[in-house]
Order: sequence, then structure tokens, then C-alpha cells
Amino acid sequence: MYCLRPLQASDKENLQSLLKNSFATSASLSDRINWKWFQREACISMVAEDKAGTIVSQYTVVPTRLVMRGKCCLAGQSIDMATLPAHRGRRLISMLSNIVYREIDASGYTCTFGVSNRMGLNVDNHASTYGYRSLGAFETVYAWAKKDKKCLWYKISLHDLQEQRASFGADCVRDKSASYLRWRYASYPHAVYDAYEIHIGNTLVQVIIKKNAYKLYVIDIITNHECSDGEMMMLFVALRHLAWQLRRPLVSCTFFGYPQFARVLGRSPWKQARGKTHFLTVRDSESKNVHDQQWGMMLGDII
Repeated sequence: MYCLRPLQASDKENLQSLLKNSFATSASLSDRINWKWFQREACISMVAEDKAGTIVSQYTVVPTRLVMRGKCCLAGQSIDMATLPAHRGRRLISMLSNIVYREIDASGYTCTFGVSNRMGLNVDNHASTYGYRSLGAFETVYAWAKKDKKCLWYKISLHDLQEQRASFGADCVRDKSASYLRWRYASYPHAVYDAYEIHIGNTLVQVIIKKNAYKLYVIDIITNHECSDGEMMMLFVALRHLAWQLRRPLVSCTFFGYPQFARVLGRSPWKQARGKTHFLTVRDSESKNVHDQQWGMMLGDII
């Protein structure tokens, strides 16, 4: 009834139709599909095609790199698994993912991970073929904007982002090289991000925020070395000033893990937002036991 095959470049329009109908969005996804599937390393992507030649389901893992306890390793990020409503309940995702993970496991990946909403988390929890385990929810904290004369941010080009050299107390983080950061933010369609820079002592801090938002949404924080708790406290003070500087009443930051963030924010005027919308799930390859690592991620790590 279905043909299971690798995704091809000629499938872009068909893939866009699948994603729009699966996620009930009217937005054009063409540019995002080019950016996410075809601009960097080749994805491992399988689709199910019906007799009419329509793609009705897809499962994709994007190659990426993690830094795990100081060592760089190959990993994959599962993105946008989707099945058209009329074809659900037929184990298409299970069949597609089995093919994908056979290739993943044969290629020496340390692990794969994904960020799910509640619906995706339910799928992961009930799909024994995936082997995913939820590590928990992303936290969102917020604070009111506040002027601080000691803080002065400068707007910079997204093409000038430096590599991330801090793990903020986590064992496992994404490897954010300068080339990755240019792809993630400078190449992202429709120019939705801005970057700002500040020096806190000897620490260079670059932050990525959403453009034209009511609140100051901090998407990513990049530093040129590890920070002390005191420097981190000054950074979060400076973020409140950046919100004031840009005339935004609130600043919010969404993250997973990062023990230093949790430690510092517990002593500051930041408040925890209600509700959980993003969940980190991880699948080991070759019994690497990466579930036991302390992971660290930010909103910008969701692609």
C-alpha cells in the first residue's frame, strides 16, 4: 500500500504539503525546508508514499555534533516527524524510523535526541521501536526590564558570532562552532533574529534574541569561556537592561538543564513561568548511556 523510500530534493513541494497539513499551519514552509533539510550535512530522511505518489509520512534525523564531557561526538537530531491524519494508526512512523535508526546505528552515532511537544512526547512514550526516553521539560524564566547604567550592549552582525566555549555546568551540550552558528541564525529564513554583545569582566557574551517581539526572548547565550557564578549573575542583570534598552517590558529565557543557570537564577528576581511546552527526549546508540549525562540546551537548539 505504501512505498518507503529516502527523501529526494525533488520532494520539496510534496514535503511542504505534508508538514502544512500535519501541523495545521498556513505559513509557507518552502524556505525553512531548504534551510533545515538541504543547506548543511545530508539528513537521514525516509518518507512513505501512497499509490497516488503523495508523501503521507516522514521521519528525519539531522546530523549534528555534541560536546560530551569535553569530547566532540557525532549525534543526530530528530525533526518534524509527521503523518497525514487520514494515514495515522498504521505504524508508518515506526517503519520509517526503523530504517533510519539502522543507518544511524551502523554509522557510529553516539545518540539521537529530539525536542517534543506534549503530543510528540506521548508518541515517544508509547513507541517501543524508537528507544527514546524523556529527560524532562525545558524551563522558562522571566523578569521585568530594569535599567542598569553599568551595562552597555552593542548590536552585532549574526555573521560575527563566535564559537561557544562554555557548558554552564552541563556534561552534554551542542557543539556550537562559528559555522554552525552562522547557519543556525544568519542563514535562517526571513531574518527573525538579532545579536547583541557585551563584555562582563574578561568574558565576551553574545546573545541571540527574537526580532520584533513584545518581550525580549533570549534564544541563545554564547560566551568565550566558562563563567563564574558572579559573572553569570551580572549577565542576567545585563539582560534585564537590554530589555529596557530595547523598550521591551519583560525578558524571558528558556533552557533545559544547565546547572549554573538554575543555581544563579534561584538567587535572583527571575520567576518561573507556568506550563511546560518543550521536552527533551534522547535515544542511546550502542549502549552509550547518554541518558545519565547532565544535558544543557536553550531554545535556539530546537531547529
